[in-house]
Amino acid sequence: MYAVDRNNRDSGSDWAPGDGHKMHFPQMPDPIGWDVNFHDFFLADDWQCSKTGPVNDIHFWISWRHDIIAELPFVHVSIFSNNPQGTYSQPLALLWDRIFAPDQFIVAGPWPGDQGWLEPYGDFFPHDHLFYFQINIKNITEPFVQQNGTVYWLVIQMPLLYPIEMGWKTTKDHFMDAAVWGSPGQWTPIMDPIEQTPVDFAFVITGVEEPEEECCLAIESMGGGLLGSPSLLKVQAAITNIGTAECTNITWSFRFSGGIVLMGSKSGTIPSLAPGATVNVTSKLVIGFGIPGLLPCNVTVTSNGANNVCGEVSMEKEILLFIILFKVMP
Repeated sequence: MYAVDRNNRDSGSDWAPGDGHKMHFPQMPDPIGWDVNFHDFFLADDWQCSKTGPVNDIHFWISWRHDIIAELPFVHVSIFSNNPQGTYSQPLALLWDRIFAPDQFIVAGPWPGDQGWLEPYGDFFPHDHLFYFQINIKNITEPFVQQNGTVYWLVIQMPLLYPIEMGWKTTKDHFMDAAVWGSPGQWTPIMDPIEQTPVDFAFVITGVEEPEEECCLAIESMGGGLLGSPSLLKVQAAITNIGTAECTNITWSFRFSGGIVLMGSKSGTIPSLAPGATVNVTSKLVIGFGIPGLLPCNVTVTSNGANNVCGEVSMEKEILLFIILFKVMP
């Protein structure tokens, strides 16, 4: 019997609640539900992508009829687009297809539960078996890339090992329409034989967590005024988005302290700034008087954004010679 110690997660081979997902929600196995016979059919269930990115891992739960277990020579997994037309939604077009060898997946379990056996066309047998397992396909090379908000179908075909049979475990976590059985182009919904409600399968779609895109502002430089040579009558600063996401509602201001400053302070707002982009902002005409060591004067530029994760940024410099007052007077 397959077995993985649930208290030792070092191998990273299995999935447990809290490990994350990239679908509407994890569809957890029902310990006292049904297992739908794969036989030589295709079984399929739909999911909605919750975050754009690769499908790196696929996890689903199975059982063996009468708890008679055999080795799995392969697992055949496909991803189809969604056809919402007609009386029920179903797989439409093949988007991705892969056959995984035994060294490309790991079987975890078992877990106990008094479970029934269900043939997809309707025959059923309560109290058929007592254990279920988790199939883990991880670190998929050349994975399918899903798009946020899009509905897809996970289609699985397992090897026909008759008279030994395996089934896909059902879940109580219902999403959209019923799971289906059949073959591409010929799909039939699966119903609970007792409750006459749609059947859904237990599975989880996961992926490698990618860094969140974030806005981060920085003031790259400041010059002008009489901060350098040649002297200018205004101060200019370069504000750059050094993050990976667009910055929005960016505020900026120039503030003068010390000395005698009659004009120069100015503030403004920039609607947005793309990643890597720089914008130059300028103070008003600077009028005042300041001499380092005698009557020191500083200019400070600050900036922030509505989604700036780096917090308010600022840069300060001392005015080296500040006699613009005399320059603009007759």
